[in-house]
Amino acid sequence: MSLISQNGVTVAPQNTQTQFSESFKTYDTAGTWTQSVGTGDIVQLDGNAAAASYLVISKDPLTSGSESTVVTQAAFSGPLETAVGLGISQRVLGQETAIELISTDTPLSTVADLALSSIGSNGTTLYINTVNPHNLSVGQRIGVYGVTSDSRMNYPSLVVSAVVSTTQVYATAGPGGTVTSLTVGPYSTQGFLYVRPALGYAVEGISEIFENTSATNASFYVRADSGDVYASGTISGNHSVTIGSTASVALVAASYTYAYVPTNEYRFLLQPDRVNFYDAAVDTTNQPSARINRTTVVPSPTKTYKLRVRVTNNKGLTVPTAKIVSAAKAGTTTATITTASAHNLTVNDFVYITGIRNGTDFIPITTAVQVASVPTSTTFTLVYGGTSATVTSYGGFVARAQGGNLPAGFSGAGAGAAVQSAAVTATELTLVSSSATVGVSVGDYVNVYGCREATAGADLGVDGVYKVANIATTTITLIPIGGTILPTAFTTTNCGGAVIRRSDIRISYARINQYLRERVEILNKSDAFSGVPVTPNGGNISTITTVTTVSGASLALNAIVADAASGTITTTANGATITPTSGAVSQEFNIIVTGVSGTTPTLDYVLQESDDTGTNWYDVYHFPRITATGQYRSPLITLTGHRVRLNPTITGTSASFTRSLNRLQSHAVAPLQRQFFDRALVINTISSVTAGTFFIDGCRALAVMVSMGAVTTTAPVLVLEISPDNTNWVQVGADITTAANTNNLLTVVDQLGRFARIRVKTAGSGATLNFIMIKGSA
Repeated sequence: MSLISQNGVTVAPQNTQTQFSESFKTYDTAGTWTQSVGTGDIVQLDGNAAAASYLVISKDPLTSGSESTVVTQAAFSGPLETAVGLGISQRVLGQETAIELISTDTPLSTVADLALSSIGSNGTTLYINTVNPHNLSVGQRIGVYGVTSDSRMNYPSLVVSAVVSTTQVYATAGPGGTVTSLTVGPYSTQGFLYVRPALGYAVEGISEIFENTSATNASFYVRADSGDVYASGTISGNHSVTIGSTASVALVAASYTYAYVPTNEYRFLLQPDRVNFYDAAVDTTNQPSARINRTTVVPSPTKTYKLRVRVTNNKGLTVPTAKIVSAAKAGTTTATITTASAHNLTVNDFVYITGIRNGTDFIPITTAVQVASVPTSTTFTLVYGGTSATVTSYGGFVARAQGGNLPAGFSGAGAGAAVQSAAVTATELTLVSSSATVGVSVGDYVNVYGCREATAGADLGVDGVYKVANIATTTITLIPIGGTILPTAFTTTNCGGAVIRRSDIRISYARINQYLRERVEILNKSDAFSGVPVTPNGGNISTITTVTTVSGASLALNAIVADAASGTITTTANGATITPTSGAVSQEFNIIVTGVSGTTPTLDYVLQESDDTGTNWYDVYHFPRITATGQYRSPLITLTGHRVRLNPTITGTSASFTRSLNRLQSHAVAPLQRQFFDRALVINTISSVTAGTFFIDGCRALAVMVSMGAVTTTAPVLVLEISPDNTNWVQVGADITTAANTNNLLTVVDQLGRFARIRVKTAGSGATLNFIMIKGSA
């Protein structure tokens, strides 16, 4: 090894030093790990084949507001790299799994839950008012629980989208995307707002949180010096971004064989000037995928940090409310449900039901239904889908629908979802359903819940926590775990009941490496001997072509192309597909109209591009409406697609236009521009949106012009919304308050989205729209 001199002292260069390595062949809570286990949770080692050994943190699906943590007893100083191989059996909105590096400072003060003075929803905006000042800011992670007038207001996972006053905030989205569109409330003096701390109140640290239903989503957070948490994604909405899948993979598919490995490992790199989040597929030669790089907020590398895995059931999570003894219909679709204990439901509650033995007359309710009446503390009625019949059946459970959220483990649907029979031996419970087995796999942990015999609803005594040992078509064999004790053995007994899949977090390994960062500079030498060899990722450069002839297409000359000779058009149609000349990076489109006839004729031209040689198209520029002769030109538009076309739309009686089309192809790189018109927005209906969503990717500035016609009663209020995925939307800029026969302009900058639209926030009455224009630029 070569030696170098540092301040007159000879030292050996160093690369990485392994500070911590855990393969979970054992699990030491005396000297290596400290654990805190929430109510009903299980933390234990598992794995018995193919060298698989992993720590399982299994979340109890019956309890909300609980948390389990596993944290290293040792602390480590930076710079350091952390790698955790982790897989999750299922992803549930309202359950959060966090991998964190947390500083050893005294934690920040916890934030107490805030009583609500009122809560209501108008479309996809939730209005939350607190009794006392909330001290919240935009982007803060929150949730709601305890609203009794409409349990759909109890959202387990939200983000503050706007702070209206010291006691009022709005929320429009969270890790699950945009909230359900409802117009209800306001409901007074009920419910609580709670804070979902991204780093569990750590003073400094790094966190990756798996918090929605997608196996390929996570939210990333960084905090330094007790400051605000810096989130990924959309700060005022969904913090999630794309990651490598969190799915667990069974190396061996066989009965009594537990051999799960993660699909990916998740890495943090804490350096003095940056934090990197990335992941890599396990046991492959694939390149790691970088997800987030943070340089503005960086935890101090001189502090010491512990590795923590934190798994939380949020307070607004949907959990079972009561076990069902019986369900009865008397010649109608209205059912009376009798529960084994007080159900605590009201006529305002929405509920889910599953596990009733008779799945024809009592098909599982997976779209929330409202309680119709509550005769007693252990009975309630509701309109139950399926048949009108005189029938009684047994088993299953009811769950209050918090935030309209149906956990994945409850989602067995169809007539065969419920348990049909049970049998117990000295060591195992065997359950049979009438169709495919409840969406679980060998090695999963489950709760058997509400298992009742099929003649009078007597409790079979088998409810508890189990591990799936075998699955054979409709038969599932279970081994008791977590303190569950089997009852005295009995033979096959007809029954009803539900199998609830638990969320199992499986950690296969955790590693922490500390390293020294050496700075290497390449000297400025021009000779070939000093050149630096480069190997491209994916192969070597083997062929170099010499250009001997330069054509006009390669020169920086603008060229005119005649796309359509002068001719008459009378109907709406798609334009001809155009393939731009190689080397042309920008295009200007010209429409020359020499004749117009008919009654109230209009001509609207839309420029579209295609990325796949003309199969799928998207709008990039709308020309202003043409009603008279003249020349109409677009700006120079940078090409982002592979093909282009101009589509005319003609309206009016006997409308006819004589026009020609030409196009200027340019080698110049023009600033990105987009322009869209909409004349069909239903401005007299609340929450109406523009007919098309407009593709604005790359635009940093947006201008919206609303041209209003006459208003007989009330002028509408409109808002501009942007989205990263054409599904989840958030307002940007101020409300657009219109008036009769006026033009309104809204401009916003540095609000990056991929799509834009206009939504009616306050409906007009007797209002007439001329047009809406959205214009974007880089």
